Amino acid sequence: RDVFVRYFTAISDAVSIPVFMYQPPGTDPDFWVTPELLREMAAIPNVVGIKVSNRDAQYIFTLCQAVPAEDFAYIAGDETAFYAALYAGSRATISQGTGLNPQITNLALERFLEGDADGVREVQAALIRLVRSCHNPVTWFKRYVTERGLPVPGHIRRMTDNPYVTDYKPVTDEQYLAFKRIYEEELARFCPEAL
Repeated sequence: RDVFVRYFTAISDAVSIPVFMYQPPGTDPDFWVTPELLREMAAIPNVVGIKVSNRDAQYIFTLCQAVPAEDFAYIAGDETAFYAALYAGSRATISQGTGLNPQITNLALERFLEGDADGVREVQAALIRLVRSCHNPVTWFKRYVTERGLPVPGHIRRMTDNPYVTDYKPVTDEQYLAFKRIYEEELARFCPEAL
């Protein structure tokens, strides 16, 4: 715990810009931020928020409750838990799916701000469907936007020996077309102007 506090204090002392912390997916639970540690970290000058990539609603709730939302920004790192995070006190989500589904993800926030709990649940169900239906959204999306006239190159380095990717699976034509149908169904339902 002291290492984290010293580290972020040193960063805060070295810069004059806001500092965000990040707990990525796959973080060993022994190193997860605790509500107590989060309160300490939020007290460091310039430390203004954290993104936590976790879908455990109880964990999200305890972190959001640890520091008042008006003083600190909690960013959900997994859009499949955005509903729970919004009601716990999250201000936003930044996740792999938000790049793929920004309009639908933003709609969840808009409905939340309007007090439309049923609407948020409806959008959350769509986000979960989209996440569960595509095993490789980045590769899929590059192909999709290229097909729509915005050429995007593939990976700039090979995925088979990339140390950051342990289980890379290319998108087959069948998978591409199956997810395209699901993706466009959800866009047509929630954001037809995006088609």
